[in-house]
Amino acid sequence: LPDATDEDALSSALMVAGHFGKITGSPALRILVDGVSSGAEYADREVLLIGRQTQLGLPESWLETLPVVFGADSVRLNALSSSDSLHAWVTGRDLEGARSYAGRVLAGSAGELGLIIGAKSPFGSNSAVWLTGGTKVSMLEVAETLIDPARRQFVQGDVSLLRGSQITGYQLGDQWGIGHLPWHRQFREWLGRRPWLMMPLAIGFALFGTALLYIALSRRAARRLQGG
Repeated sequence: LPDATDEDALSSALMVAGHFGKITGSPALRILVDGVSSGAEYADREVLLIGRQTQLGLPESWLETLPVVFGADSVRLNALSSSDSLHAWVTGRDLEGARSYAGRVLAGSAGELGLIIGAKSPFGSNSAVWLTGGTKVSMLEVAETLIDPARRQFVQGDVSLLRGSQITGYQLGDQWGIGHLPWHRQFREWLGRRPWLMMPLAIGFALFGTALLYIALSRRAARRLQGG
């Protein structure tokens, strides 16, 4: 929460905590409330951020990794790298279509836009969810989206945009993994983030298999000649 926590941010935090209790069936326990300046102490925890960038002062290096860029009172899409486009194409995601539609929603939004952003935590390798918005949107309005069944169903992907009663969710950024996977799943995830390596690796495995087959057949032929 912001260091100078106001009623809006605190009400939002309590509303989200109540939502956690509702969906889990038990009270939201073991929750720590602190400011961003102490974030490094929670590198091993999931993080919920509530407030505007001007209130929280989040690291600029982390903001640059988000699919949206925050200005003084505006939000725009971050630049898309060629590797992100290639990865989206390999995984079958219509990233350009999602960005085009999200861009139209962002256009002229000024301070009237609320956002729910999911990303890798700025303090560690776990996940973070950021509830934020422009100066004309209260954090409570953004938090209420999570408890309203009619609007909650549209919260999806890594960026959900709230403009009035309209909610739209998008998968605009890259995905990340948390926890431990079997080695073959780890390899698939690793290769999925580096699709440009698929062809060289396929050629390498084919050459390696051909070499093994050649050696095996050569030894078999040599044994036949010796036996003959």
